[in-house]
Amino acid sequence: MPGGGFRHAGKAPLFQEVEAHPLVFERYIADLVADCTRQGVVIRCGTDVRADPALLAPFDRLVVATGARARFGLGALAPALLDLGAGRWPGLRRLLADPKLRDWFYYRARTPTADRIRALARPGQTVIAIGDAVAAGKSKEAIRSAFDAALLGAGGRAG
Repeated sequence: MPGGGFRHAGKAPLFQEVEAHPLVFERYIADLVADCTRQGVVIRCGTDVRADPALLAPFDRLVVATGARARFGLGALAPALLDLGAGRWPGLRRLLADPKLRDWFYYRARTPTADRIRALARPGQTVIAIGDAVAAGKSKEAIRSAFDAALLGAGGRAG
């Protein structure tokens, strides 16, 4: 599903120092997907290209927007807690809103993933790695950059 972990950011108490709301994130992502779809961009989600690199063969541009990989077993735990509404529970909300904890989670508890995918590109393919896939902690920039990079070849705008 496009947006990946960025969708969970709306369930956290704060995102980029602003109170977050999941519907705003859903709408933002939906608008970006619609823009890409109108312009003929192929979006593939839920496909492990490491298991079948041949899936990348027909594309001249690969946008690596895989995000960052959670460390310390947080990959399933953090999203599950946010899905349960834990980001809004009074005690946990204060803890999750603490800048030191958020910085630790965004920058230290996650590791970039781009190199794992970049290694699969064939000669002649352009690889654009963006946001959290390059450096953890860039989720807002990542989601916009992913769609902008995809639109470059579709005659769309780029930012």
